Amino acid sequence: MKKLRTFFCYLSGELPSKGLPSHEVIAILKLFNEEIKNFYVYDQVLLVSSKKNICKEVAEKAAYVHRCGELIFSISDVNLDTLRKELRKIDFDEIFKNEYSFAVRIKKIKDYFPEIFEEKIEREIGRIIEGFSSKIIKVNLENPEILFFGIFTENKFFFGINYMEVKRKELRQRAPHRRPFFHPCGLDPFLARAMVNLAETKPPVTLYDPFCGSGSILIEAALMGFKIIGSDISQKMVRGSSLNLKAISVQDFSILKADARKPCLNKISNLVTDPPYGRASSIYGKNLENLLSDFFRNNVDLIDKNSLSILALPSTLKISAIASEYNFKIQHKFEYYVHRSLTRDITVLKKT
Repeated sequence: MKKLRTFFCYLSGELPSKGLPSHEVIAILKLFNEEIKNFYVYDQVLLVSSKKNICKEVAEKAAYVHRCGELIFSISDVNLDTLRKELRKIDFDEIFKNEYSFAVRIKKIKDYFPEIFEEKIEREIGRIIEGFSSKIIKVNLENPEILFFGIFTENKFFFGINYMEVKRKELRQRAPHRRPFFHPCGLDPFLARAMVNLAETKPPVTLYDPFCGSGSILIEAALMGFKIIGSDISQKMVRGSSLNLKAISVQDFSILKADARKPCLNKISNLVTDPPYGRASSIYGKNLENLLSDFFRNNVDLIDKNSLSILALPSTLKISAIASEYNFKIQHKFEYYVHRSLTRDITVLKKT
């Protein structure tokens, strides 16, 4: 019988950890790993109990994660004496079975533990590890076979082995201003990917964006292996999103010139969208509340009851009345600050 293990995810810090970053990881794991037992969220740290290694699944899909690994220990009373005491309990010969080089990386979150100096702790832990193993092991800062990773946050220190690092640089390279067709309302690729993950669905099912704009959501969904269908009332956006998809070598897609208020599909299984709002967007004489109300009124019977609908909405919009009118329940709402005059609510709806 497999032993229950504890894994850590080092979350990005641009959003509150107990909001979108942790829920994105939880959504991924609910879908791909049935052996998840517990979740514990700290500032930029998510702990997960599982019999299965979760790191590959998270690192390949998540947007708001830096690293994933397996926890060795955590302590609250943090000083060099307690650190040495915990390190002495570790069987380093078991860890260094066929590996002979390592490095230690320490991350201090925000202003927690102001008296701690990361480089000093890295050197001290490295010295202790070298002394506690009966094997001949060496520090290799450039290309270690094992990377130990420690995080100081809130009132705790978490220490473990790093298994995977998320390729966030690749996401940054898909920023709206780097695409062949640019529109100022193009969604940030990190947020677009996280919204796709919140849908809790596996590729290669079809994902639909009825207000696709320049294609931000469709790009991330396609790269994750989903079949994609988008629509937009603007022919300019239809051409632009098609151009952006082809630029990343996506060939199998469907972009329709269509008014989202009028049904253009026979069935909608996975709705992920960022409806138009703001001065740089056009909603053709409709305010957003009326636009969404018309969309749900005319499409509600096509939306699969078993799927989730993910929408990025301005926080000023009262979605609860629309959701209630068309028999949707708000499962989650995550705040996403854009700038002084715009905060988005990333809203997860489920048809009742």
